[in-house]
Amino acid sequence: MPGKWLLIILIPLLAFSSWLFGSMYFVDENQNLAQNNILSRGYKYERINPVKWCITDSLKNNVGYAYIGTGEGYGGPMAVMTFTDTNNAITDVEVVMHSETHSYYQKLDEESFFQGLLNSHPLELKSEDEIDVISGATLSCNGVVEGIKSGYSKGESNDYQNRLFLLFNDKGIVVILLLFMGFMIIGVRRMLRA
Repeated sequence: MPGKWLLIILIPLLAFSSWLFGSMYFVDENQNLAQNNILSRGYKYERINPVKWCITDSLKNNVGYAYIGTGEGYGGPMAVMTFTDTNNAITDVEVVMHSETHSYYQKLDEESFFQGLLNSHPLELKSEDEIDVISGATLSCNGVVEGIKSGYSKGESNDYQNRLFLLFNDKGIVVILLLFMGFMIIGVRRMLRA
């Protein structure tokens, strides 16, 4: 009989531990893409929060920062990597994941859309009426700008930097409840024996 109660406690405890440690070390696909992108440019990085990295050169000089954010393009969500210098001026923009139609997305490069974003502050980028959007690819342009602003805003937010990276979602709450129910069952059983 003790083995049964041990299982009732052990299974939720293992599930809770897995969830806790998994949440602490969770890195989503966009973060992996971002870190690989930084490394491919020859930079080293130090992760500041889930969407911001401090980047350094081979001599460990601070080169600037990298941010990753998401925006909504014509084909759906797109992950946008933004590099800034130490004064927060954009030095490079790269879309690391998207589902845009190739011919329309290709217009962004062909018509120098990304070059028009350089040397601007990420939060000073304007809406579609004020930036030089590419005809036929307006939603893609807006998605890129939205991704830049989103990544920078979240990366610079004090709330976002200081919070613990645990994901308290529905599954996590269920695991915690199962753990406590296991303890409650043992407690009730002991009370009934007494």
